[in-house]
Amino acid sequence: MDDITSLITACLAGDRTAWNSLFREYASIAIQILHRQFPTLAPDEHNDIIQNVFSRLTQYGLRNFQGSCRNTFLAYFNTMVRNEARTYLATERLRRYAIPLERGIDDNGEDLPAYEIPDHSQRPDKAVENQEMLQLIQVALNDAPLITQQVFLMKAKGHKDREIAEILDIPMGTVAQIYSRAKDMLRSLIEEKLVGRKTRMGRS
Repeated sequence: MDDITSLITACLAGDRTAWNSLFREYASIAIQILHRQFPTLAPDEHNDIIQNVFSRLTQYGLRNFQGSCRNTFLAYFNTMVRNEARTYLATERLRRYAIPLERGIDDNGEDLPAYEIPDHSQRPDKAVENQEMLQLIQVALNDAPLITQQVFLMKAKGHKDREIAEILDIPMGTVAQIYSRAKDMLRSLIEEKLVGRKTRMGRS
């Protein structure tokens, strides 16, 4: 089955031997792509990304391929692997990085302290508080569009606007707008929680 078209046709027909052949050859190629272009990824992250890539191939990737030669499919596959890795990096590492939010203003017009959710804490009370805020942010981000999640998490990781624009293939101005809206939304949620906590403490 040297002909990529015949291999793809057999895979789409449910031929398990063809699928095994495709996986054996292209999983190793995917690992090479990840090692070369995403050197900070760990082996278990490679496995997650490769599984996602082949899941996409099963769902729609092979069916949507329009080429007829191996080199064209290699380019198509390379793009799928890179896109899946970028999505993984943008959406799967929230707990590992600090997420700083700028100061806000409470109901009395006073500045609220800048709030930062670190990736770890030595104090149990702070760990609980950080966990509550982290859960709040996760819920808010889960309800946001994927592009908003990607931009916010990549900014939290330390990527510059230009890098994010290149990775997601969107204008730099769009990156800034999306991040600003996401930050405003999350700041409002945290201000509401902090003000509510302050009110409860005043009543006690």
